[in-house]
Amino acid sequence: MVDRIRTSILILAALLAGMVVAQWNGQEVQAIQDDDNPAVADLRERLNSGLRLRTDAEKTFVEQVVSGVEAGSIPRDLVDSTFLWVRSNKGHSNYPFFYFERVLRLRAKKLEIPIPDFQTPNFSPNR
Repeated sequence: MVDRIRTSILILAALLAGMVVAQWNGQEVQAIQDDDNPAVADLRERLNSGLRLRTDAEKTFVEQVVSGVEAGSIPRDLVDSTFLWVRSNKGHSNYPFFYFERVLRLRAKKLEIPIPDFQTPNFSPNR
């Protein structure tokens, strides 16, 4: 009898937790938008937060990619689909940026699209 009550309580707690999470995920998130070009601001913010950028070199690379999208030299669909692939396949990584940079470069090479260079920062081992 005690096991049955304990199981019922656990099932009820799981259902309640599921409802709370569903409600929480349903809330709108307001993003800061660039009034001149909201789509580019959305891309910039999404890449900055979604790729967990840490260094100035990473931020510079993403800024150059966004500038390439603005100029039309890098297709937005290429950047978006690469970002989504990395988030769905390597999103568990602490540093998804490196997957994004590599996959974007490989896909762009097949399409003969130039991608800005990325200089990996040198860290001192004594840090």
